[in-house]
Amino acid sequence: MYGETKGLAHCGGLFLLDTRTAGLNATQCSTSDTVQAGIHSVFGDIGYYRAKAKWSDDWTLTLKRDALLGSAGFTSDFRYISLSATASSDPSITSELTVHTADSSFYAGTVLGKGKPVLATVRWESKNKNDEIHEIEGDWQTSYIRKGFVVGASYKKHHFQTLLEQIHTTPVNATSEYFIKDSSQISIWDSRYRHDFGKSALNMQHVAVSVRSNIIGNSYRDGSTKRFMYLPIKSRLYYDNIQWENDLFEVDAKGILAYGKMEKDNRRFFETLAPNRLLPASVIQVLSFSFLQMNYLIEADLNIAAATLGGYFNPHFNITGNMQITPKAGLHGYYTYNDLEIEKKSETTSFIGYNSETEWWFWSLESTGLIASLGISLDKTSQDKSRGLSLEWNATQIIPIKTDLREKTDTKPAGKSSTKNPEGASPSGIFKNGFVSGLAIRYRF
Repeated sequence: MYGETKGLAHCGGLFLLDTRTAGLNATQCSTSDTVQAGIHSVFGDIGYYRAKAKWSDDWTLTLKRDALLGSAGFTSDFRYISLSATASSDPSITSELTVHTADSSFYAGTVLGKGKPVLATVRWESKNKNDEIHEIEGDWQTSYIRKGFVVGASYKKHHFQTLLEQIHTTPVNATSEYFIKDSSQISIWDSRYRHDFGKSALNMQHVAVSVRSNIIGNSYRDGSTKRFMYLPIKSRLYYDNIQWENDLFEVDAKGILAYGKMEKDNRRFFETLAPNRLLPASVIQVLSFSFLQMNYLIEADLNIAAATLGGYFNPHFNITGNMQITPKAGLHGYYTYNDLEIEKKSETTSFIGYNSETEWWFWSLESTGLIASLGISLDKTSQDKSRGLSLEWNATQIIPIKTDLREKTDTKPAGKSSTKNPEGASPSGIFKNGFVSGLAIRYRF
């Protein structure tokens, strides 16, 4: 079709957790438009995105991202080659080149991207307002290069695709009082298979992600940069999905395994956290007679396992010849087990001697329950099918049936230990805000 225009306006929100000690919420609104003329098309979008994660103890750590972003690009599909490029206000730029047969039964392509986005604003606030520094806030900015290779093939009713991608980030230095930077290597393997049965289809997917990252916190004063935080993190994630679908039903099973580890580094200037390097030189001179150095060496292990099994029912009803309504209802059972182990060694050196204390925490969360989904779409097309308007709404709610959250602590050399259910960790409190909702309007003319 020549001169076809497609558009989408979408708003959605994730309200996963909001308790006294932790929070994770995100919202977004965006609009996009695509104009196609023959084998060429141009597109653009603009959106507002907001995400916030919070953790509180004797202090509050917040990661926040507020951004108004826009992007624009083009695609061109020739007989044996497809080209596309996208530029975003992150800023970032991505280009894709795909070589394929005339019927696209085989294709291979490359993805190249480069950007320098601000990932988040990190804020740490102490509950003790009398601390020399009770508030730290800085942007986490990174510079990345993205390289990917994709290959796919179709044979009769079988469709295969494999994507291999590497993302390499380099530190970005800033002149603000506090800033976060990182050096990371991220590898992604995404394989997919689809078998068409005619009126139904089977989809399978396997994703493996490996991350090696050094996250660094710096302070900058009087032309001098000091490192106050060093987090060497290694992690792996595996995701599997199998799905069968037809026009009326959809059944799927999904599973996630994730591992994360942070090791302490005993070298000087590689401490996990060195708060004294946050202090201005004038304050350090005053405190130097009684306090020379305070360091924290932290090790952490994180394990995450989750699985869901269920399906959707989405019948179609024709209201008129050109209007269709499609309700959608879904129900999944879920099981998840997660644990986090942290060992913190606090070292203090002064003129009167050296003191060391090691604290140990272990948290485990086990939960079983349901995930309920509701949605509806209303589609209207013109008589010649050249124009169309679609309105979609969906909502998802986590319904925990059994939840067990436990905490164990130990301190050396004092030797104090305890096991407890943390405050506010009742089954109704863990996922009480596990809610997702979205509203979208699509048009074509």
